[in-house]
Amino acid sequence: MTMRSMLAGATLLLGSQLALAQATLGELLEQGGKRLDKAEVQALLVGATLAGPTTTGGDVRLEVKADGSLSGNIRAVRSFGVMGTWKLEEDGRFCTDLSSGGSRPVQLAACNHYYRKGNEYFVADAQSTPETPVRRREVSR
Repeated sequence: MTMRSMLAGATLLLGSQLALAQATLGELLEQGGKRLDKAEVQALLVGATLAGPTTTGGDVRLEVKADGSLSGNIRAVRSFGVMGTWKLEEDGRFCTDLSSGGSRPVQLAACNHYYRKGNEYFVADAQSTPETPVRRREVSR
């Protein structure tokens, strides 16, 4: 598995295994999920740690700092650090630009929308359709 594929699978944003009840954005919305607006995303994420399993079977953990930076790690076949920046767009998109450490760094950029259903949080690519997979996110302080 290449570093690029490990990072691609972990992009914030950052996939996860889900209960089948919310496998796609369409299903999540049908079950009462709500897309968060800019103010809600800011209140939720700034100063928080995001964590969850990746689509490639690993785990990701990122700290979202108030200064616009991110840092954390991705564990897959091996563990490696990532760092980068984030910005919040007017429509609530949370956009990240991450780089891996090491001798062959990889840079990835992504924009995602965050959703809430009850006390659970989910993320989906900003260019999503009803068939787009959603990924669960644990948010802690």
